[in-house]
Amino acid sequence: MRRDLKPLGPSELRVLRRLALDPTERQVGIAEQLGVSRSAVSQIWNRLTEERSLRVRCLLDYRSLGFSILIGWAWSEEDAAAVEKFSRWLDANPFVIAKADALMSSKTDERVYFEVLLPFGPHHSSFLEKLVRFEKRPYNLTVEYEPVSTITAQTNLGLFNGNSWDFKANFRFEASIDAAREFSEILPAETRLNQGSHPEPSTDILVIGACLENDYYSSAAQVHDCMLTLGLSPPSLRTIRRRLSHYRDQLGTPYIEIQNVGLGPSIIACVDDLTGGSGISRLLHSQGHLLPRARILSGSRLVAMDISLPSGSDWFGFSISLSNMLKSDAQVCTFITKARIIRKGLEDVLPYLF
Repeated sequence: MRRDLKPLGPSELRVLRRLALDPTERQVGIAEQLGVSRSAVSQIWNRLTEERSLRVRCLLDYRSLGFSILIGWAWSEEDAAAVEKFSRWLDANPFVIAKADALMSSKTDERVYFEVLLPFGPHHSSFLEKLVRFEKRPYNLTVEYEPVSTITAQTNLGLFNGNSWDFKANFRFEASIDAAREFSEILPAETRLNQGSHPEPSTDILVIGACLENDYYSSAAQVHDCMLTLGLSPPSLRTIRRRLSHYRDQLGTPYIEIQNVGLGPSIIACVDDLTGGSGISRLLHSQGHLLPRARILSGSRLVAMDISLPSGSDWFGFSISLSNMLKSDAQVCTFITKARIIRKGLEDVLPYLF
């Protein structure tokens, strides 16, 4: 937490926790539920936005917008230079929306994690062809990747008292995972979004999706300005407003994002399910709410967990616990990142398509 910021007070926590329970709730609804004035909620909301970067964002169903999101990681036990070249290649690719270089890995290897947002078609096949090159000479990297089918994003503010987090990295999470393993097929979805079919949506819908991803409460004026920035001819504000109202709940699932609350740098857990089923990914998605903050992406075999633990937490102990929990069912590598992950989105990709 920034040293110049005071701990969150009871009223701020009440607003945040209510919003976390239902990110679609407007300020007037939160005020009614808490029995306070709308202006009081507005003041708290604005202060949290300014000091803690509070946002209600949206997990998009990318496939319904004609895109596929890939997760993957590349590593080498000896050739740090090859991993660095691969990392620089990712930096230069406009479709890479997240990348994390390992500062220290539980496998003591050189490793980089990546997420890529690709439209179906030539861009998709071209990226995969280039990716395969790094598995061959002179690089000889091990590269694992696959399309994402499910995404979860959660922040558990119930663990936060406004100043510190009540989180025992090894005990609570491990105990819950062990208890839930045999029920993995019927565990609740939490804030989970399954990726659907992939039609070819109109340009207007793509821009609406890009705006909602950044701000679930995007206005028609914001969508209008985004279209102009992309060099498009926007329809009337009335038409945009009608389409926003129609697609806001169809394109994705809202979640809250907040900074400066005492969480440390990202920890990336790369999980390779060796069982060939979906039990491990379902288990990790359903239990992500036990962590202070977790973004979990999974395909048919791979699971990537972007986790934030309280500053000073024993990340290596957490890694050992995660490996012990999954036992021989999965290969797990956990690492702390060299720098904060700067996550991009659909709005950053669209300029390369129009």
